[in-house]
Amino acid sequence: MLWILAVLTLALVGNLTAEPRTWDLDGVAVREATSLQNSGGTATADDGSLFTVWARGDREYAALYGQKLSPDGTRLWELNGRLLARGGTMGVDYPKIVFTGDGFLAVWMKLDMNNLSEEVVLLGDIRAMKYSLDGTPLWNDPEQDGVLLYDPGDESMREELAICDDGAGGAFVHWRLYDQWFLQRISQSGEVLWNPPAELPSSSYWALYGLAADGSGHAFASWYNNVGYYLQKYDGAGNAVWELPTLIVAEANFDRLLGSVTADGVGGAMVCWYDFRDYPQDAIYGQRIDSNGQPVWNSAGLPLTVGSDVRNAVVAQSRSANAVDGLLLAWRARPATLWDRVHAQKVTLGGEVLWSGDELCPPDDPDTDQSSARIASDLQGGSVVGWFDNAFSPNATVRLTRVNAQGDRPWNGCAVTLVGPGGISSLYGMFVGVGGNDNVHALWSVRGRDDGIMWAAARDFDTGQAEAEPQRLDDQNVGTTSNPAH
Repeated sequence: MLWILAVLTLALVGNLTAEPRTWDLDGVAVREATSLQNSGGTATADDGSLFTVWARGDREYAALYGQKLSPDGTRLWELNGRLLARGGTMGVDYPKIVFTGDGFLAVWMKLDMNNLSEEVVLLGDIRAMKYSLDGTPLWNDPEQDGVLLYDPGDESMREELAICDDGAGGAFVHWRLYDQWFLQRISQSGEVLWNPPAELPSSSYWALYGLAADGSGHAFASWYNNVGYYLQKYDGAGNAVWELPTLIVAEANFDRLLGSVTADGVGGAMVCWYDFRDYPQDAIYGQRIDSNGQPVWNSAGLPLTVGSDVRNAVVAQSRSANAVDGLLLAWRARPATLWDRVHAQKVTLGGEVLWSGDELCPPDDPDTDQSSARIASDLQGGSVVGWFDNAFSPNATVRLTRVNAQGDRPWNGCAVTLVGPGGISSLYGMFVGVGGNDNVHALWSVRGRDDGIMWAAARDFDTGQAEAEPQRLDDQNVGTTSNPAH
């Protein structure tokens, strides 16, 4: 039984984002929870149920809220979700959540403002909480503040977090403080395990590390400096596994703003980056690194994309027969029409690029800009891709398609429309994940007549047809809603 979760919310800011994973007892990835942006997060359990968290401002500042959905996509908690944690004087930001095999673990920043001096400084404690499969908090937290994972004191925090499970009911968490990058592990019981946190190698540019679990209690971290793009593997105690980090690509070819890492299911990793070696023709390249830190594909990497002005790329594991069988990639590129189009590609673990990579679904209106693509495995060697067709109000739509293992699109000859046209001015981004029940489930938040309201809907896996009317998850009249999944 299959289902796929697609959470739609705009604003990837052109980033290949790391994909935290959860794993079965054999160390094979079975779920994913991808961080997208700064206002929400979503994860799925093995039974296909969903936990989504987001920052919402009920009064002056935001607090952390959550919602549970059943495997068939039914909302389990009240409209607008449940209050999970209070915000500071400046609210809550960058909430993330990951499925840990026995529940869900969320992290967020509780923000305060220090304006006692002439310089205003934004302070951000990092907090965490573990939840059972039904959403019950598992760690003692009478004040709804969460377990304190890191206190920067009077130092200003960058509002960035990344999380992946640790294979033992806990999680690895990464953050940045000024020009220092840190990694910490929190246990299944809520114990902060490393004192002090592991300090990662210096990265020369403004960006977050890539972070992914390897399935056996280790974490991959990728970063870039003035030499190139690197990957290192860390054990459960925060020690580097490889004697030296692996240099993926030298700075001469690498766009320093963009990079991504995900696990290959057998102890290694797959990485992607923007590459300008054939400038002015840009492309996204990929490489697989084995468990010993050695390149598996072409030593120079594989070109994975077609088109010009390639950007806003996102990645996911490809899965078939309950095992990782490659890497999925979606991106937007600009053809001669000057309007962006969404593309998708698959590369096998052996480095074979399978699909044409051509434009997925031409819009009805040629003067349409396609954006905010997200991609997930369909668990049969193919993918599900969603995006925003911005034909300008009132004709903008949110669309979803399935691309099977052969690269064909069985839904409606191309794609189905999730919402619109009519009154949509923007979509807040996208998250994708996998589950069960022969359905495709979508969550999205759109700006338009119903500003900032989140919805959920189910689609048939084989045909893409609607299973039921969409249901509302959040009411913008209560407060300012943010992205339902980030």
